Amino acid sequence: MAGNPRRSGQVLDPLSAHLVAPGGSEVAQSESSLGSVESDRGDLEKAEKWHREALAIRQELGPNTLDVATSLNSLGIVEARRGNLDRAEDFWRQSLAIKEKLVPESLEPSALIPPSGRFSPSF
Repeated sequence: MAGNPRRSGQVLDPLSAHLVAPGGSEVAQSESSLGSVESDRGDLEKAEKWHREALAIRQELGPNTLDVATSLNSLGIVEARRGNLDRAEDFWRQSLAIKEKLVPESLEPSALIPPSGRFSPSF
């Protein structure tokens, strides 16, 4: 049954309610998505705002998680689009450090090179 749970009479179970509550992981995901939309539109100020809000929630939920690494990576993309490559690198190095700590085997250099052997930046 789609729609607003309050209007439809649906009640969220405690776990789902926690995820969508202010400061929940689903809220952070939505904020991150809004940051990506604003970045695509070229409004890098708004993009940064949304990505920083998502990062704050994610850090509170767990400081060294893949979600935090994703937010840091997104902030790096915003900075790169601004031409602030040193700041972008800082965010990307923070993101990489978390990923290396959590899943080191997934970061083998051969896994990062596309089959063509050429990279194509997505920003």
